[in-house]
Parts: sequence; structure tokens; C-alpha cells
Amino acid sequence: MDWQLLNLDDIPTCAGVYGWQHQETWLYIGQSKNLSKRLSTQHKPLRIALSLELEISYWYIPHEAPRRLERQLHKTLQPLWCGGLDIHAKYPGHPSCVWMQASVSREEIAEAISNI
Repeated sequence: MDWQLLNLDDIPTCAGVYGWQHQETWLYIGQSKNLSKRLSTQHKPLRIALSLELEISYWYIPHEAPRRLERQLHKTLQPLWCGGLDIHAKYPGHPSCVWMQASVSREEIAEAISNI
């Protein structure tokens, strides 16, 4: 089971896990029964990632049980952006959740990522 480069202009319709990373740091990991539908809609983390002036690579793994795989990957890769995990309660103000705050600018998000 290997990550495959995700072409955002031709997103597959399969079930699977998707994620993006900046350099060697995983920023976000999510899952969907249909990757194309999930990532073609108003997906807030994807919109933010695309708006940042950072070199970000986008990946996916086709998988029949994406929810279970997503949980495993969250434990092993520990992405900075929560992806549904309630890190706010555990670590208030932690930069990994900065993207979820509506009042935070793109510049502040990019700075938080670059400071990690």
C-alpha cells in the first residue's frame, strides 16, 4: 500500500485516503468513499492548502476501508492539520489547528507551518 501522486485536475472516483505534505511534514490526511466527489467540492483544508505560497504535494491511497486506514495513518504520520481529531481540547492554540480558525490569515497559516 503506497501513496500515489494525486493529480488535482483528474481526481480518481475510488474510495481511499488522501493527504498532503510540505517537504517531509504531513499537513492533512482525510478519507472518502469517492475521492473525486470529496475533493471537488468546497473542501476547506484543500482550499487553504492551494492558497498557501508553499510547495505542497498531494497524495492518495486507493483503499476499500478508508476510515480504518485513515485512523492508522493519523496515528503513525501525525498530520499537523487535525483532519477531524479534536486537538483543540488537548493543545489549545497549537499551530496544527491554526487552519481551522476563521480569523487566521493565509500568511499566519504559512508562518505556523514554516515554524514547525
